[in-house]
Amino acid sequence: MLKKVLIANRGEIACRIARTCRKLGLEVATVHSSADRFARHVREIGESVELGGAAPSESYLNIDAIIAAARRVGADAVHPGYGFVSENPAFVRALDAAGLTFIGPRADTIERVGGKASAKREAACLGVPVIPGSESGMTDPAEVLNLVRGMKLPVLLKAVAGGGGRGQLGPARGGCPGAHPALGHLPVGAGRGPGGRGRLAGRHAGVRAPGRHHRRGRGRLTSDGPGGAADS
Repeated sequence: MLKKVLIANRGEIACRIARTCRKLGLEVATVHSSADRFARHVREIGESVELGGAAPSESYLNIDAIIAAARRVGADAVHPGYGFVSENPAFVRALDAAGLTFIGPRADTIERVGGKASAKREAACLGVPVIPGSESGMTDPAEVLNLVRGMKLPVLLKAVAGGGGRGQLGPARGGCPGAHPALGHLPVGAGRGPGGRGRLAGRHAGVRAPGRHHRRGRGRLTSDGPGGAADS
């Protein structure tokens, strides 16, 4: 039975998690960087441990510092929020080794579906329909263009990592695109990018599959929002 949760995030995300935990009768604490000493989540939650410098690598991404903070406040579980270490299987395993509960999917689940290309392969293996495209990540622009020539346009090129649409390229609808000037400038750390048939519909739709164990919030099963192509 969980008693106290360390929230390894900041801002509105940390505040919302704290409010929910308290409604469930759980004690909470949080963390902050040197630049966030007076941030909203620090003030609202009340108990906070400074992890390190202003750079995320020195604070919110510092696994050893987060585990030390959890021990310091007497937490038996860590909620990662979103971003930062929330999809890092190494973080989950480090918590397991420290005897702390990770509120989220298992490490092997993150490894299997945490990446776009691997998640697509997993879905296909389960018989879930997937958009036609590359079976794995691609790094060679010429290879990407050869794939695109055999597909019906429009085509969407998306980086394996980046987030927020960074590295997402949408070639023109008509004809076969030439070497997209942005192909060689995907975000640092983006790595390989899977290509797939673009779906330029009037609304955005997202699906999140729930992981085993403790769910972060309710998870997002389905969502939609207005798009620029919508008539009304």
